[in-house]
Amino acid sequence: MAREAGCSECGFDLGDYLGGLAVSDVFFVSDHRFPGRCVVALRQHATELFHLDSTTRHAFADDMSAVASFIASAVAVSKINYEILGNADPHLHCHLIPRTADEPNPKAPAWLHPEAQRELAEEEAGELRARIGGLVRSGAPEPGPATGLPQPEASTQQSSSRRGDQNMTTERAMTTADAVAAPIPRWGRWTPVVNVVAILVVATALWWLLADPDWGIFGESPQAVGAVLFWVILAHIFTGFIFETWPFVKLSQPWAGVAHVAADVVIGLVAVWLFTYVVGSWDPTFSHDTPGGAGYTAAAFIVLIGFYGFTLVAASWGGYPFEDLTQPQAGVGRFFVGAFITMAGVLVLVYPNFNAQLAPNAPVSLPTALGWVYSSIVIVIVGAMLWQNWPWSLLKNRHASALCALLVTTVGGYGLFLVLKAVVEVVVPQGVQDLPTFSSSVEAAQLGVCFSLWALIWGLIAGAPPNGSSTAVNRLVRTAIVAGAAILTYVVFMRWLGTGVFHFAAIDDASYGGDPLTWMDWAILGVIWFAVAFGGWFGQRHVHETA
Repeated sequence: MAREAGCSECGFDLGDYLGGLAVSDVFFVSDHRFPGRCVVALRQHATELFHLDSTTRHAFADDMSAVASFIASAVAVSKINYEILGNADPHLHCHLIPRTADEPNPKAPAWLHPEAQRELAEEEAGELRARIGGLVRSGAPEPGPATGLPQPEASTQQSSSRRGDQNMTTERAMTTADAVAAPIPRWGRWTPVVNVVAILVVATALWWLLADPDWGIFGESPQAVGAVLFWVILAHIFTGFIFETWPFVKLSQPWAGVAHVAADVVIGLVAVWLFTYVVGSWDPTFSHDTPGGAGYTAAAFIVLIGFYGFTLVAASWGGYPFEDLTQPQAGVGRFFVGAFITMAGVLVLVYPNFNAQLAPNAPVSLPTALGWVYSSIVIVIVGAMLWQNWPWSLLKNRHASALCALLVTTVGGYGLFLVLKAVVEVVVPQGVQDLPTFSSSVEAAQLGVCFSLWALIWGLIAGAPPNGSSTAVNRLVRTAIVAGAAILTYVVFMRWLGTGVFHFAAIDDASYGGDPLTWMDWAILGVIWFAVAFGGWFGQRHVHETA
């Protein structure tokens, strides 16, 4: 049903009016990502809570609490987010957003969900409108499904919202106006597929232009290209995940994305220059003049450990131990934690293998270090994208959860390393395995990066389907899909794409060969720039296009 008019002063209104409470009107927002989402809007015109007298302010809080209890009675949720924004529509209103543990990233603010908003199926939306609307009109919750929330004793419970969520949502606010005219998928249900194809096409074109061994305009060595690429990706882990896109969220899209990408590129180029020209001037381990590009390779291997350390802090730990700080202070703290992990890994696993005096006694061989660390990276990414950080997310104590994540990703990473080596020995032709340069440990990392690419695509672009079965079944199916796509991608790349399309050198007398670690990371950079730096902007229709 709909009201005849909105606020008499500013015209604020929404379409799916459910009813009125003491001082508020309640609206239903059809959002497939958050079934049961509602908005509670103050009936009188006001822009700030502190503009209200205490009686009205308390009544508004009671109305919000009552609607939260109605939502919890209508749908199964683990947490309800309370978002009071109003940056675009300065009329006091609160978004009540039901969250579940089975989302692609349940610890992230709701507005950073990887999928664009689209409406629920009409039958489901109608049922939720009827149930929540009935509770609004009756003024009291009724018994509902079991949820992860404590059931309310009365409709006057007080609500609260975590400061960590508010930090991001105040910058990337999606207001009530956006709820009515929110960005929608540009190509309907095919939007994720079109987005992935477009990312891969653009990545291929830019590869041919900038980095291709035969066609690239800069003519740099593969080692130099790899070093710059890896450092640019690490720069995005800093800016996009450690600092949570601060300060770029202060800009509107697409300019926020443009500035973000430019910053990543500058950071990556400067880092490579510092290591290969400055540090390399007094430590030949990193020198750009080292024969065979070994200095660039050494600089790139620092990033290998950094991928693990900084992604662990941002994704697996959720910013621990600084998760309750706001940006940029939280980012600074997380950066130093990630840097400590990275430095420890470099000193133990990487530097001894590249230093001429230490190499004979390196504690772990370079191929083993490469395969093991990259397998640990796969566990971190799959955990965040497909498993909602299971199993460490089950632990309530944040210190225990962080320790569990560290153990699972390192010990489990070594176990995955052994599994990937076994897969490599099955899918790689025996003639290639017999070559003296072949290393199943290195190829385990080459296969692992294919897992990382598809896990990121499945989580950030596709929204981590399926979601319709039990949590365990959903996670198993997602993992099986990503594993199948990764293995197929590795096989096709090494047998054809690597040499035939991207012009890597063959490693046998025919056409078998390639460097998935470089090209898949090139594609991964496109995925995370699209999804995080630009927020999926190119795959959405925007208000000014449909007005």
